[in-house]
Amino acid sequence: MPAPSDALFSELVEQARAAAREVRRVAGEARDVGESSRQARRRSELLRRFLLQWQSNPDYLIRRCAWCGRLAVGDEFVHPRDFLRGDVPARVQEHATHGICPDCLDEVNAAAAAARSGSPLGGTCG
Repeated sequence: MPAPSDALFSELVEQARAAAREVRRVAGEARDVGESSRQARRRSELLRRFLLQWQSNPDYLIRRCAWCGRLAVGDEFVHPRDFLRGDVPARVQEHATHGICPDCLDEVNAAAAAARSGSPLGGTCG
């Protein structure tokens, strides 16, 4: 059997490199699809929990953090953009009452403690 020519060998190397690039591209797309799928599942779960809260009590007032704007979904505070689309976040505000989420409360308490001790502390949660 004759040895492969340099031209044939070079062509095979180039095809192997092209195949490797294709594998990397497809793997990247699969990661993107996986992330999109995780985000869609998370959004679906948040909407389901949000609707269950409202369905169980039609007079339910949605808790909204007055500091960061996140909404209570069960025991969790999440940003409306994480699960609501279109003009729904603005319309949800009509059914909202204000409070403070645990993250913002921790920050406010830390800032108050720092103010009492005289050391500056800044930042915002959310």
